[in-house]
Amino acid sequence: MRWLLFLLLTFPFSFPSQAAFVFLDMGARPVAMSGAFCAVVDDAHAPHYNPAGMVQVHGRMATVSHCQLFGLADLCLQNVCFLQATRWGVLGLGAQRFGGDLYREVALGLSFARPLTENLFVGLSLRGLQLAISGYGSDETLGADLGILAVMASRLRWGLSVRNLNNGRLGRWEQEMPRALVMGFALRQSSRLLLSADLLQDIADVSVGKLAAGGYPMELRLGQEFRLCDPVTLRLGLQARPTRFSGGVGIRAGPFHLDYAFCSHQFLGPTHHVSLTSP
Repeated sequence: MRWLLFLLLTFPFSFPSQAAFVFLDMGARPVAMSGAFCAVVDDAHAPHYNPAGMVQVHGRMATVSHCQLFGLADLCLQNVCFLQATRWGVLGLGAQRFGGDLYREVALGLSFARPLTENLFVGLSLRGLQLAISGYGSDETLGADLGILAVMASRLRWGLSVRNLNNGRLGRWEQEMPRALVMGFALRQSSRLLLSADLLQDIADVSVGKLAAGGYPMELRLGQEFRLCDPVTLRLGLQARPTRFSGGVGIRAGPFHLDYAFCSHQFLGPTHHVSLTSP
């Protein structure tokens, strides 16, 4: 079991050049939209996808989510996040845990976002990261994510996120963590229909030669959210490199939102995500 677990942990989930702290989609709503969430970010998942989006939250909001990647207990992903609006901006606190007894990643985050102008917002997330591997010890580092969100028109928004801006490293050999540039658009076509698209570019260990040789392929993600009726919302998503399909449903019950998402994988088994958000 141990060798199988390490094989899965080093499998290219998103960025094939790094293993530790690979960016994993979390939260059933974003997952159902294949992670095309950089310009949506209007709920408590904003610190993870684009911290600038926290300015869209008024008052307070909290979310908890859980999944087992490919149905394996040793690849358990859990997340909790709390947002609070203040007179200076929106403050976010979050915690994330991935793995099991043999391999474990823990992240504790502090995020802040505020408007720069009426239609331009900026946000920053600082994350304390700890990696622990059974029999090998543990190490810690700091990660920083920067986000920008712009209202292009009444129904169109543009988002930009830089993950691991500070180029955090782990371990004796200074292993570089994944770095990525994400750009997205979100179109609120009607009060019922939301369309989104993200482009992700791996920017870790960038060199002119690799860029010229196409060593950094761009990843496309597409998402759709449709409010079927007042308490029920349906979602669909498509992701390239690797090709994955996702879908899900959201149900509003009073002040709570219960979301479920299903995500396929071209080689491994399916993953089921569940989230609870309030208000």
